[in-house]
Amino acid sequence: MAFNIVAIHAFVSSIYNSSLAPDQKIYRFMIIIVIWESVLILSATLLFYRLLITHIRTREKNREFLEIVMLSFTHKLGNFISSQRVNLSILQERYNDAAVERLAREYRTIHSDVEQLIKIMEGFKHGTLREEERIDLKLVVDNLLSTMKDLLKDREIAVSLTSRRCEMIGIRDELEIALYLLIENAVKYSSKLIQIRLSRMNNTIFFVIRNDQKSGVTKGSGMGLSIVEKLCRRYRIRFKVSDKGNHFSTTLAIDTGLLNRLISFL
Repeated sequence: MAFNIVAIHAFVSSIYNSSLAPDQKIYRFMIIIVIWESVLILSATLLFYRLLITHIRTREKNREFLEIVMLSFTHKLGNFISSQRVNLSILQERYNDAAVERLAREYRTIHSDVEQLIKIMEGFKHGTLREEERIDLKLVVDNLLSTMKDLLKDREIAVSLTSRRCEMIGIRDELEIALYLLIENAVKYSSKLIQIRLSRMNNTIFFVIRNDQKSGVTKGSGMGLSIVEKLCRRYRIRFKVSDKGNHFSTTLAIDTGLLNRLISFL
């Protein structure tokens, strides 16, 4: 217990009070200590509660501001992309060549990406972003390949999915974003061949994407891989990039052992 001046003064006064028996002096001293300690604990609790509420309100205001900025950006971007549909339709009516077809294909891809982003942001706004759950990675990969079939139709895709169970705990939307960005990156810079492999060794799941590299292609800003890296850091997933000139590969190593789950929970 933290002694204070008032309690010490009361104890000293009780000692010099000859009319009290020794056990009464000790009892009086303990009562005073309990009262003052209760006051101190209550004061500290109220102060901590006040600081916690202030911190939570500040974070909430920052979150709401970021949410407004992102929703405004996605809204304007969506309007811009929708307006380009008219221009693209005019081009397709006047010209029928490979360049216009590539432009139309790229338009469909970015339109799908923006719709997915708006959906995620709207869910976040209304508090419907999914909670952590047990995720079957094989189903996630299958669904992504199905939704990205237009993007992948000009590539030779070799997919190898293990028959073993490949499950992890996480938020499905975040995991889908990470895998989508990896596949999209492979399509963007590949010449023809893309290899996708999902395997498991002991308590570790491996997701590997390997692609040949198109010559004369200017590298992007690397923002997509940076987002994947941040998401992997959140889930303690080991992320590795290998660039060997003719081939480029990215690897996710997901530990599913009991020790790793305990560390993630803590």
